[in-house]
Amino acid sequence: DSRSKRRSDSREDRKKKRSSSSRHKSRRDRDGSDEESEKSKTLDDPLADPALSKKFVWKKKVEQDRAKGLSRAERDQIERERRAEAERELESLRKRRELREIEHAQREEELSRQRREQEQEKLGDWERREEEFHLVQAKRRAEIRIKNQRPKPIDVLAMNLRLANEPMRDEEVVELGMMRVDTDEPHRMVECLDEGEARELAQDVEMYLSLENIAQNVEFWENMAIVVNVHVDQLRSGRAGMRSEVRGILDGKSLGELAELEADVQAKLAGEQGAVDVDYWGQVREELGVEKAKATLAEMHADILERRLQRVRKARDGSSADTATGSADTDRAEPTRDGSEVEQRKRRRLEELQRRILEQQPTSESPRPSDETRDVSQEMFEAEM
Repeated sequence: DSRSKRRSDSREDRKKKRSSSSRHKSRRDRDGSDEESEKSKTLDDPLADPALSKKFVWKKKVEQDRAKGLSRAERDQIERERRAEAERELESLRKRRELREIEHAQREEELSRQRREQEQEKLGDWERREEEFHLVQAKRRAEIRIKNQRPKPIDVLAMNLRLANEPMRDEEVVELGMMRVDTDEPHRMVECLDEGEARELAQDVEMYLSLENIAQNVEFWENMAIVVNVHVDQLRSGRAGMRSEVRGILDGKSLGELAELEADVQAKLAGEQGAVDVDYWGQVREELGVEKAKATLAEMHADILERRLQRVRKARDGSSADTATGSADTDRAEPTRDGSEVEQRKRRRLEELQRRILEQQPTSESPRPSDETRDVSQEMFEAEM
């Protein structure tokens, strides 16, 4: 019995040991899994490490400072200075980074601006070429219509300007010089147009004005646009052919006299000469603008016809036109003369030029109305020979 009892006790003890061992093992496994879980969390999210909230103590450094005899207050002061220096360095690095970002943005903006300018230059160059192409085509159409004896009013004006102001080969000058020329002043040609013709001429003038790049030609088309648009307005309102009192006063005045009168009218409207009739003097100012445009066109037309005649003769004969231009140079070289006298001399010069051209008309040819284009190509070559 005693042996069986001891065997039973030994079995009980072994069971208890096994049970205790299994409990310890399960606890170790559980603790190990918790540690592994914490480690995995730390690896996945380094900021989840609880040690981050604790102040780091460099124990070896503390021991070295103690060996040097530094107190805790001195160590704290050194640490604060080190932190302040680190913060200053970080701030400096941050500013340098911001500066680099700004410089990078500026470089990118500059490169973008340069690319836009290059594209704009290319586009502008194409636009300029397109305008030149349209201008050349317009002048070529005018040349063809004149050759076919069906010129429009704009064609005669454009051809005169082309022969007077634009660089051309002698062969082209001779060929184009054989074409028709209108000796009437441009504003008188406009007065003979009906509303449809005037509207068409106004559109043609605006087209040339938008495409032209020679200063003298631009000035001519600007004044021409003023005269044509006023004539269109008069035709539309039914006032064409009616002469106002103001226009009657301004007729026959030279460009210099009109400029003086315009300055006087501006002074009146500005109140420098007391109370005035604003409506009346406003109408005078409008009429002055139109009359100045007409006077400018008349002066330019005289010079254009003379330069055309001289250039055609020079291109045909291959000789200098100094003799023919002597009188014109004399007229221009008298700045001390009275303005009205100079204008009268210019008008007489235009009349003389017209007379020389018209006298060369063939006698067998019936006279044409003054508002039609006259064929004086051959007469221009034979003038003053």
